[in-house]
Amino acid sequence: MKVVVGLGNPARKYEKTRHNAGFMVIDKFSSVSGIELCQRKHFSVFGKGKVDSEMVFLVKPLTYVNLSGKAINSFMRYYSFDLQDLLVIYDDMNLSLGKIRIRSEGSAGGHKGVESIILALGSKKFPRIRIGIGRGDMGSDTEFVLGEFSPHEEPVIEEAIERGVTAIQIIIREGLSTAMSMFN
Repeated sequence: MKVVVGLGNPARKYEKTRHNAGFMVIDKFSSVSGIELCQRKHFSVFGKGKVDSEMVFLVKPLTYVNLSGKAINSFMRYYSFDLQDLLVIYDDMNLSLGKIRIRSEGSAGGHKGVESIILALGSKKFPRIRIGIGRGDMGSDTEFVLGEFSPHEEPVIEEAIERGVTAIQIIIREGLSTAMSMFN
């Protein structure tokens, strides 16, 4: 069983913002896999279904990004999932726009949502996919991540979302190390 969580902010006004890259990947994967996000529980909206023979939960926390740990902890405890069954997808300003990186574990790297998850779970030993959003030239980091992609950035992030979906499929079918060797 796998729990695939995308980070983002639930309000409609944040739907197309950089901070919602994780939600964007989950939405695309939901569409491709046919796993409908129709259940609400554990401070999340989620769905479950099979990808090949593997049962997969797709999860979008309804907490804001910086409080994602509350939702993920509730979900993981209720279903008694192992941390290695968790896969978290989120935006990363430290990666160039459109790059993706897969890690088996690690620090929060300055991402408040991942920091919240690490604190709530008591461990940094869970796999993740980072979606590069680059760094803004103007304003604060908060203004940048809560801003929408520019028209010239949109095709780049769409391609990254597609690669994120492919990475999830490979992780489910062939394992984390295979996906890491293909995408890193």
